[in-house]
Amino acid sequence: MLSTLYNALWYPVVPFALLATGATRVDTRERLGRTRANGFGTNSLRLWIHAASVGEIEAVRSIAAGLLREIPGTGLVVTAMTSGGRRAARRRLPAAAHHLLAPFDCPTTVRAFLRNFRPNLVLIAETELWPNFFREAARAKAKIAIVNGRLSERSMRRYRLARPLFASALALADLILVQTAEDAGRYVSLGAPRELIRITGNTKFDVEVVPANLRPALQNFARECPILVAGSTAPGEERMVLTAYAHLVERFPWLALVIAPRHLERVAEVALELNAAHLDYVRASALSANAPPDPAGPQILRRLVADKAWRNRRQCKSRCFSALIMKTSARLATRSSKAPADA
Repeated sequence: MLSTLYNALWYPVVPFALLATGATRVDTRERLGRTRANGFGTNSLRLWIHAASVGEIEAVRSIAAGLLREIPGTGLVVTAMTSGGRRAARRRLPAAAHHLLAPFDCPTTVRAFLRNFRPNLVLIAETELWPNFFREAARAKAKIAIVNGRLSERSMRRYRLARPLFASALALADLILVQTAEDAGRYVSLGAPRELIRITGNTKFDVEVVPANLRPALQNFARECPILVAGSTAPGEERMVLTAYAHLVERFPWLALVIAPRHLERVAEVALELNAAHLDYVRASALSANAPPDPAGPQILRRLVADKAWRNRRQCKSRCFSALIMKTSARLATRSSKAPADA
């Protein structure tokens, strides 16, 4: 009953959702699951990874890299709920064949997406528990795994309002990989089969850091200078950082500051905050790639805004997550189909 009501509500909602998000023609095609899977359907492993936005894309990067490395010829499509997540997917997962906005969780749009891409493995990141993603993927006989799963108390309270709907979706999963024991307990409380759950930690930390190839001007900025880094900042947080920095710099005169806003479209907003605080600064992208190191160093350049031209380069290394998926692939391949009856 609850599933029927949920599905019925989607049909009048879809047009308003497209209008409210200002969807372009391309966005609309992606939201309705109508993107053509050019060159995707011939791969032996057709992998669909879904993540909410930028942070979740980062979390699945090591898993994607491991699977692409272990299974040559894998076809990968990545979906995200936001335009920022789609941009992050293009930047962080360039090996994917397609980087798309996720289809709405309406049965017809999810079915259209699955008909186009025909994935045989679906990986859902963190808390993206869209019931029809599970239901329709199972109907299409794809294997389903939740990766880097987490459930906060706040999310848990919301999901409990429709527990039967989410319990039936979680019962269709083949594997549930969660970050902590607390997350495991919440998934079980929501109806996930305990035997499918593995505690594997946070994949955001499953990376191998390699030395960054910094431009000379940036190398000079970091040389012999204490640095306060404010990373992934949100609106309002830069002002707090600048207040703290003003106090710290009185005690540590050569303390430098790096601000890296979470969303790059906010760089101009951050610049206004720095101007209001009467602080000189430079954008990382404004530094010449060929400029020689400045011998004056931090005495001249002490405030830097990290925008899209400067990001620390890290090479992902797959560890327990992709290994666990690979080790269980034989078991998953032999599991009987759990496809639900048609709604």
